[in-house]
Amino acid sequence: MFSGLTMKTKILILNTTLFISILSFMISSSFAQQNFLLPLEKSTKLNFYDMQKAFNGYWEQLPESERKGWKTYKRWESFWERRVYPTGEFPDANNILKEWQHFRNKKNSDAIQASAQWKLLGPVLNPTSTGGTREQGLGRINRIRFQPDNENIIWAGAASGGVWKSEDGGRNWKTFPFTQFLSIGVSDIAISERNPNIVYVATGDCEPSYSNYYSIGLIKTTNGGDDWEVTNLKYSVDNNRNVNRVLIHPDNPNIVIVGTSDGIYKSTDGGDTWSQKEGGKFFIDIEFMPGNPDVVYASTKMWGTNYVYKSTNNGDSWKAIQTYQGSRRVALAVTRFEPLFVYSLVASTDRGFKSLSISVDGGDNWDVVSTRASALNVLGWGDGGPNDQSDGSYGQGEYDLCIAVSPNNAYEIFVGGVNVWKSNNGGTSFTLTTHWYGGFQKPFIHADIHDLVYANNSNTIFAGHDGGIDKSTNGGFNWTNLTDGLSISQFYRLGCSQTNPDLIIGGCQDNGTRRLKNDTWMGVYAGDGMEAAIDPTNENRMYASSQNGNLARSANGGGSFSHMISENETGHDGNWVTPFIIDHSNTSVLYAGYLDVWKLTNYGASKQKISNFGGNPNNSYDLLFSLALAPSDSNTLYAANNSELRVTHNGGQNWTNKLYSGGPISYIAVDPSNPNRVWISKSNYAAGNKVYEYKDSIWTNISGNLPNVPVNCIVYQKDSPDRLYVGTDIGVFYSDYGSSYWELYGSDLPNVIVQEIEIQESSKKLRAATFGRGIWEIELMDCNLPQPNINIIGETSF
Repeated sequence: MFSGLTMKTKILILNTTLFISILSFMISSSFAQQNFLLPLEKSTKLNFYDMQKAFNGYWEQLPESERKGWKTYKRWESFWERRVYPTGEFPDANNILKEWQHFRNKKNSDAIQASAQWKLLGPVLNPTSTGGTREQGLGRINRIRFQPDNENIIWAGAASGGVWKSEDGGRNWKTFPFTQFLSIGVSDIAISERNPNIVYVATGDCEPSYSNYYSIGLIKTTNGGDDWEVTNLKYSVDNNRNVNRVLIHPDNPNIVIVGTSDGIYKSTDGGDTWSQKEGGKFFIDIEFMPGNPDVVYASTKMWGTNYVYKSTNNGDSWKAIQTYQGSRRVALAVTRFEPLFVYSLVASTDRGFKSLSISVDGGDNWDVVSTRASALNVLGWGDGGPNDQSDGSYGQGEYDLCIAVSPNNAYEIFVGGVNVWKSNNGGTSFTLTTHWYGGFQKPFIHADIHDLVYANNSNTIFAGHDGGIDKSTNGGFNWTNLTDGLSISQFYRLGCSQTNPDLIIGGCQDNGTRRLKNDTWMGVYAGDGMEAAIDPTNENRMYASSQNGNLARSANGGGSFSHMISENETGHDGNWVTPFIIDHSNTSVLYAGYLDVWKLTNYGASKQKISNFGGNPNNSYDLLFSLALAPSDSNTLYAANNSELRVTHNGGQNWTNKLYSGGPISYIAVDPSNPNRVWISKSNYAAGNKVYEYKDSIWTNISGNLPNVPVNCIVYQKDSPDRLYVGTDIGVFYSDYGSSYWELYGSDLPNVIVQEIEIQESSKKLRAATFGRGIWEIELMDCNLPQPNINIIGETSF
């Protein structure tokens, strides 16, 4: 298929393959005892609606205080529900690849090509916090690995921001060409000891909960990252498989062993061919015995019962050597100081600490060192002491669980869950060394530790977490943040000031709401950051939100925020990303969308419901997802849930029912001069079903030649020849003159999920909030460009 193409061109094409790592949580949670989830265990092709029904049934049986994985589930649900509508079927990666190739291979003889370049606005440096907001971070790091012959060469894998490399111990970072074309999640990184230029990367998401990050399978470089190729270990979304761990034989880089959600696989020819060596179980961790690669250990993440496996012939055959009932996940650690030592850290079915065990004879015999009954809950939120007001009975051991043993002291152990803990006696007792908001007089490290690793044979320990990377050189007493330089923030939304072109606010996953002012990013509001906005007439008035519709306002430029509206006033949660907008004609008025539209007056001090749409507040499809106010008539307001668009022309007194029906509606744009002309974008994988225009009471499909990927947002450029910009899962496209012909807009923007785009009018800039690579901007197109003569060579239908 790729004959005649250069290596770089092949890589560009291969990396547009949208293999998406499916939520491995299905096959790894401890919910087997729940009848809701049993049908999923035997399913060979999972369907979103079956999963959603099963999980909602499970969560409804638990009190809110015990729903410790609820937030992660709602993230997953929000990501997928509009992408798989209406069938619930996850996309076929091969078809998406063909669509993208088809789009790129089309030739237009006389179209206007946008020559502008995208510029990264960041954040690139780890933002400081203001207004009493607790410290946050940049974005999630799943894996940290060191070049075997040089610990200053560090490789890091982000949740949805690709692979990064530092050659100076973490002071500076760079990314790679393939992330210029697909923003991928990273499950693991393996570097060859024999030839450090050979590196394998397992793409997807290493934390097998509810995954929503794009993957291109197991990829490989043989020249230190200059060029990449996709191996023949590739998984698509609908076959429910994911690569979690990769090992390279220390003496032969062609021998590769991987742990997957479908067993253990091995290649002896550098990834060209693979054979399954152990099947039927979800393998989450694999380790070589130090100094003896014939001996390999592996652990599982299963429903209620988990295992440690061992191979004595370099992974060709395996046997279970340890069993843990009532568990959720097992993490393993070995040390070169005592090659026969193997530690297993076990999370219980409630995600809290279950036990720590050790084998001192290579896995033949095991001793339980500590249990929750004999030690503190090292997977909880606090320190377990008398001042700990957190719920010490639970944890997040399905989402974050890791362990590291010192290469120079077999009894020095670090454990990662929500926080980092340390033991100096082989796990008999532990001491809290970091805390997720700096409590208990401990150093701050962002919550949710996904990787703990010593730098080769040194005493320096590194932690990868939801905020980035930290290291300690003194046994965990002090930590240094190394996140600067990693532009990996996962933004949901952004808001631009119209009076100050250099002021932006945006909300991002795990790391709160950020403000860019005077070229400096600061954290201004904690929690998962969602929609954010700035008063178009007063830059000091800002609005932020966290998940499910908790809205807050600031009158001092983000220095502090106060409560505005939440589920306590509406009686139920809003969507994961709850929409709200400011009335441009009277900026003391805002509108927020829950099951109905709420009007907030006096800058949110007063609240009134102005619609009565009905529906089920527990059904996310009935909750509003997008709002838009007509610029030329503030009495005209559009509101959309997943599948239905409604409009009022008298400020909410009356609503037109179902102006449009047939979702999934992701965004609304209204003509600046005509309140009755509107565009909607759609975010599923239905070919030719992406953008619609409403004018003169008629709906027109203007999707044209857009590739078959989700369209997440749409904006209209004022005073232009009907120029529209759309943000998709692979970048930004534009169309004008009502042509329904679309082109990629600009250069240098990574091929990344674009969640929202906004126009800053005075500077004539288009800005994009991306899910994994921060916020970017570009010059708007000249409104006086001539109309192109669209003459596409080749097939034009999809």
